[in-house]
Amino acid sequence: MTREGRPNCRTDSNGDELGPEALSLHKIRVRLPGAKKLNKSLYKAFASIPVLLESASHNVASIIFSLPKSTPSLPSGEPTLLNAYFEDRDQLSNNSTDVTEPPSINDDTKENKKTQLPAAQSFKSGCMDSTSYVSTSAASAICPFGSLKLEDSYNTHQSIRVRTLCSIGRDSGIDFSEEARASDKASVYSILDNTINSVDFLHEFPREVIELIFLKLTPQDLASCRQVCMSWKEVADSNAVWRNMFNKKSSDWKVKDPLPDGIIWKNVYKSHHFLDQNWKLGNVSPRILKGHTDSVYCVEFDDSKIITGSRDKTIRVWNARNGTLMKSLEGTKVIGHTGSILCLAFDTKILVSGSSDKSLIIWDMNKLRPIRRIFRHKDSVLDVCLNSIYIVSCSRDGSLCVWNRDNYSLRYRFSNVACSINSIGFVNSKTVVSAGSDGQLKIWNIERGFCQHSIVCHDRGIACVAVYKNIIVSGGNDNLLKIWDSKTYKLLRILKGHDLVVRAVHIVDNRIISGSYDQTIKVWDLNTGELLNDFTGWHSGRILSIKANHSRIVSTSMGRNPVVLDFFTDNSDYTKLIQN
Repeated sequence: MTREGRPNCRTDSNGDELGPEALSLHKIRVRLPGAKKLNKSLYKAFASIPVLLESASHNVASIIFSLPKSTPSLPSGEPTLLNAYFEDRDQLSNNSTDVTEPPSINDDTKENKKTQLPAAQSFKSGCMDSTSYVSTSAASAICPFGSLKLEDSYNTHQSIRVRTLCSIGRDSGIDFSEEARASDKASVYSILDNTINSVDFLHEFPREVIELIFLKLTPQDLASCRQVCMSWKEVADSNAVWRNMFNKKSSDWKVKDPLPDGIIWKNVYKSHHFLDQNWKLGNVSPRILKGHTDSVYCVEFDDSKIITGSRDKTIRVWNARNGTLMKSLEGTKVIGHTGSILCLAFDTKILVSGSSDKSLIIWDMNKLRPIRRIFRHKDSVLDVCLNSIYIVSCSRDGSLCVWNRDNYSLRYRFSNVACSINSIGFVNSKTVVSAGSDGQLKIWNIERGFCQHSIVCHDRGIACVAVYKNIIVSGGNDNLLKIWDSKTYKLLRILKGHDLVVRAVHIVDNRIISGSYDQTIKVWDLNTGELLNDFTGWHSGRILSIKANHSRIVSTSMGRNPVVLDFFTDNSDYTKLIQN
């Protein structure tokens, strides 16, 4: 840490000017405002790298602590304590050239017991307690890789330094209280600093070892390292360091494959970091999609396009990046919906739409043209989902239909005339969960054709359901969200916050996004149930559908205009590398 009166201009071994933030490796210490955390991180980094513990090619202890070889000249009244301090350290330095065989802290020789110095209280007191002593044996003062921890070695050196200054204050009359004159402090600091070699370990170790040390640091530590000098900045910004930093987040952060040549991993990390911060703080770039002439009931999207279905009987395809309308799908005279579009599902090959006209239409995703229209439901088709083998649909008539995707033939039809099936979702490739107006979740084996489990969930019916890994989330007419384990079917948590029916729910990146008739969009932490964000004012009517990915939320309502809330507030090339 810099202190008032300390010299402001120093250089490293290459002659680079370091200024007040110079590195003093005799205590592995970076002198930067607020660098206390970085110094602790550097200690832990050194202590955790085996090559530094075992290397015989570097006198690591000397590199770290850089002991002086002579006693400095002092002002009149030079204390004998300071002589003893430097003589002791010089002797220890001469006895510790072999790092692989450090002195033992249990050595009972006279040399190790010879010097005992009074322990200082503080700068402010300006005096010592003559009854307190601390040992300065070779092991405790020098060896950071034996039984002592690096922190202990540092504390020993710091204690000696404090005692030295206090002794100077006692014997020479200099007051080292906080109110002491800066010139007095500066003279002693100058003496101590000029007798201690400051060694930059970037010039003492191979690049591989240096990167190992930096890999142990946090992004905050690296930001501090960048301020030390140009050589530190170069390592702190290196691809090896930041790729490792990114990989530590690999469970939550992903990038598209393959990656382009020349990628700068620091920028990739930064894009992810700012995206996470925007989610936490609720910072969004909103966009309104204008084009429908009536209520918009459903939405699906990917990185390039947003697809919406409306009461105006049209399906509209929008550019996901700028919100412009790309195409309006109205079918043909032979194949087309004659009622409201209530549900959508698509992948790279096909789009499936369900309507209040009781039918499903299969669309070619590349040509955006209808392929086939299929009937089996006796009332409005309320939801649809698909995978590589099956298409599954549900209806107000209480039926659930499983279609073979290869030829669009009906595989199974399950019926429950007692309730409407409002929402469905894949639990895995062979299992689907359905949400009914009777308040039950049902788990269906669509390969063998039977209901394998039922869960009574909500008192007043279930409006929506979403699945994520081993989690099922249901939203009900009782204004609640409930989280279930999809393997044990146990209730894990209840989320309260909406004032009206929870009509839509989606799960992405350990976040639950819910939309309600109360016209709000809420973001919850999947693991803790904490309400993270509450978006209001974007819709003037009941929210009917909501979908999300890692970077945006798209919602629709009884109003005509879908709303896009984009958490990417910039359009850099690196944001495009982040994968859903």
